[in-house]
Amino acid sequence: MPSAIEPELERPGSQDPVPPIRDASRKLVRELGFMRRTLAGTNLSAAAVHALLEIGDHGVRDMAELHARLKLEGARGDFDAAVGELLRQGEIIVEPLVPGSRQASYRVTPRGEETLRSVNALAVARVQEALDAAAPGTSHVIAHGLRAYAEALAATSPVPSPVIAPPPRAGLRIEPGYRPGFLARTLQMHLDFYNPILGWGRVFETSLAKGFGDLIDRLEQNPDNQIWAAVREPVVPGETERIVGTILLDAEDLGEQGTAHIRGFIMDEDARGLGVGKKLLAAVMDFVELRGFDKVVLFTMGSLAAAVYLYRSVGFVLECEEEKVLWGKQVLEQRFVWRRARDQETLLG
Repeated sequence: MPSAIEPELERPGSQDPVPPIRDASRKLVRELGFMRRTLAGTNLSAAAVHALLEIGDHGVRDMAELHARLKLEGARGDFDAAVGELLRQGEIIVEPLVPGSRQASYRVTPRGEETLRSVNALAVARVQEALDAAAPGTSHVIAHGLRAYAEALAATSPVPSPVIAPPPRAGLRIEPGYRPGFLARTLQMHLDFYNPILGWGRVFETSLAKGFGDLIDRLEQNPDNQIWAAVREPVVPGETERIVGTILLDAEDLGEQGTAHIRGFIMDEDARGLGVGKKLLAAVMDFVELRGFDKVVLFTMGSLAAAVYLYRSVGFVLECEEEKVLWGKQVLEQRFVWRRARDQETLLG
């Protein structure tokens, strides 16, 4: 007769194995702490811990692969929440997959590496403790059974839909000035990007609406103010043009003569990787040269590595950074400044 820790071989007429497997699965989930809000001695959710493990221990770098590893295909909100936790707490950063690209790549920070060491040490100790409590000589039985069950579950998981290449895009143009829907699309893209990551909602939206709306109202009063939209042209009959990126330049709100402020720089998710950000920023800097600004200021967050890379590529330098509470969330705010070449020379002596 098999012992309590040995698997019972299936025999004709033997007990249905499903109930005991379900019971053991529930116990595993509870014993491993998955019923708690956080996991593995961290202040991170289970999904965030597993995302950190995949990025740090298994070398996962791009969004599509991480989606698949975490079994979160089709659950974008859950995926964004997990990655957002890691970004907010400084466990990972996002950087371009290829220099100059808008496609995101994830990398563990020194803080994330420390968290990984702690998680792995706790996990190894927990497994070893359980094996020490098991009957002698049964470690291989436990390992084999768990591996076989995990592989069987994976084999029956729904197969992800094949990735189908998108149809060719008809083109993209950068359009200066106001066009109907500019403010609405700017707000929508900001909410689509920041709400899943930071939870910014009503106060964030109304604050941006007031600030951006005020600038749009001032366009005709001061030619040094300007806004640009990246407009994707229709591909097939029946489609309409769509704003997939925006950027605004305010020559007045900082109250400094010869200084402009870049605001509202955002892109639609499905337009990333098309060079939209690079083209929008190039349009702004051409305008800066045309109007003769001496200095341009922008504010960003330390976690937005891809955007920072783009700013640095056109001559912006980090002037200062500080931890601040913005719209109810603590973030690392960075102030980047571009100065005309003659101003840089003056500063250097």
